[in-house]
Amino acid sequence: MSTLVSFSEYAAHIGSSAPYVSKLRKQGRLVIVIDANGKERVDQELTDRLLKNTADPSRAGNGANAKPSAGTTISSNIIESGKVNEVFMRAKSAEAVHRAKLLEMKYKTLSGKLLDTDEVHQTQFELARQVRDAMMSIPPRLQDVLAAESDPSVVGALLTAEIRLALETAAKQTGGDIEEIDIDIESASDMETDN
Repeated sequence: MSTLVSFSEYAAHIGSSAPYVSKLRKQGRLVIVIDANGKERVDQELTDRLLKNTADPSRAGNGANAKPSAGTTISSNIIESGKVNEVFMRAKSAEAVHRAKLLEMKYKTLSGKLLDTDEVHQTQFELARQVRDAMMSIPPRLQDVLAAESDPSVVGALLTAEIRLALETAAKQTGGDIEEIDIDIESASDMETDN
């Protein structure tokens, strides 16, 4: 049977102060039991085990500053099985991995390697709309000229010039490389003449 002691008795047992025991209580690191008189008592043996198993190894020798992650609760069956240390270490490891991922994301965002997906989608939508508008404005501008032209090579040259103009305008608005557009248009023109 476990020994039930008062908070001040437990402080004396671990060689610490009453405020430190109060701190342990706030952290949820005391096993508290209500005795027959309705008073809160510390289960000395289970609390000793709990403190031993939840001590942060990275703060070895400085137990006064060891504190579990917020919201840590430990069920009595885990305490009794002696697996508290294993559970605690897994939780600390998962927390460290999560913190590292957040720091990496923050670094990539600040260095410009990681962008907000909503901003990317909005920019992509606006670019597609600009290109569509530029391409849709070609037929009204050229319809009369093309209808009067009977030479297919002149029609092709007129269309190529208008398409190039529309794509160059879109590229300038978005900061794109016009030379890449020229290469793409020339490749498309070469494929048409081969057919």
